Amino acid sequence: MPDLEPRRSPSAAELLFGPSAEAAIRAEWDALAAAGMSSLAAHTSASNRAHLTLVARVGVPFSQPTRSPAS
Repeated sequence: MPDLEPRRSPSAAELLFGPSAEAAIRAEWDALAAAGMSSLAAHTSASNRAHLTLVARVGVPFSQPTRSPAS
């Protein structure tokens, strides 16, 4: 029987850090790796930027921001 439910992709709302904060975080990752500890230092792709995840789940109901009418 075919799956009649639409498939929903995972979604997330994330905050990204500015260049100086990201450099500081990556320096901490490098220090962890140098000490032989688990670290994200080896994952340097753009999709692995330092970030803060606010919410992650399937079917997050994001909507476009609305503007108030001009007075």
